[in-house]
Amino acid sequence: MKILIYGAGNYCDLYLSKLKKDKDIILGIVDRNCNKWGLEKDGYRIKPPDIMSQIQYDMLIIAVKDWESVLDQMLKSEMNISYLFIYSGERNELYAFSYLYNKYLEYKRYRRSAVKQIKVGLLTESFNYGEYSGFERIIVIGEKEDYSIVKEYFYEISENKKIINYTENMEINRNDKVILCGKDYKRNLKNIREKIDTDKQWIILPFFDIEATVILKGVLE
Repeated sequence: MKILIYGAGNYCDLYLSKLKKDKDIILGIVDRNCNKWGLEKDGYRIKPPDIMSQIQYDMLIIAVKDWESVLDQMLKSEMNISYLFIYSGERNELYAFSYLYNKYLEYKRYRRSAVKQIKVGLLTESFNYGEYSGFERIIVIGEKEDYSIVKEYFYEISENKKIINYTENMEINRNDKVILCGKDYKRNLKNIREKIDTDKQWIILPFFDIEATVILKGVLE
């Protein structure tokens, strides 16, 4: 079996030491961390992920703890899932993703719903504190998905606010309220400081931190 391993960390070490079979042919190891490129692990040179399209393999094993984010990127590229396998370091087991596909989609759907519910809860809490009273426009600095959630929220509660997705060099006036909800909120706040009159014009809603805290029953469980 010709195998390509994605991930050059602890899970890769565990796979090579505990689950690798004598008949397996390891074609190489790829990792998205550029600081590892060119280094060797167990005699295999670590290379960037873009070489995957140049290699013929029977199995691509995702051997990282945060396999969801890696898998999402691969699915966006429309990779053939029949080649994909996920290695669980905790269980020392290998899972064929083709058998987990439907469960994975269901898991992502429930997780997105849970994350959105918490974000709406934060919006509701800030609204009840009167954070948006007296402001005509709400300017959102964050992900497009978060902008959509804010826009949908104010539409549903029938608040006559204009919701705007912030763009660089956008003018901010005294009737604007800025919601900082991206992970770069500190840098974004620094960039708009000169554009706002008072501290009442901005609020931080930590949408960026919610996804990591939402834990549901996992796909591999």
